[in-house]
Amino acid sequence: MRPVEEKRVYDRDYYWKNKDMLNTKRRETYWKQPERERAWRVVGAYENRLKLIEFLGGQCAFCSEKDEVVLEVDHKCPVLGNRAGSGMSHMWQALRVGKENPFNLVLVCSNCHSRKTWVDGSHAIMRGAAW
Repeated sequence: MRPVEEKRVYDRDYYWKNKDMLNTKRRETYWKQPERERAWRVVGAYENRLKLIEFLGGQCAFCSEKDEVVLEVDHKCPVLGNRAGSGMSHMWQALRVGKENPFNLVLVCSNCHSRKTWVDGSHAIMRGAAW
């Protein structure tokens, strides 16, 4: 087994053995925060999403769709491995601190994203299938 796979197995086993304790700690930490900070997490995530959409041009690279509800960020070259988080808010944070390459990102609508992922085979790469 490769070291990355061993770590995943270890992490999974550790989680299942200590699931109750970990979830309790997470809940306690969350509820210790003042209410306005908890609300800010949601507002901040939405604002980060809008900033990322604006940064990447505000429209789908393939069909020019501008509806922010259906816009998504895709990697031009698939990125494999463990990332700190998922979603546009986390991606905006990663761009700001230099963990994400802006030239590897493209803004696409959900239909074009599905089509592109199917055509370039990244759906199989992400699942670990060999093409």
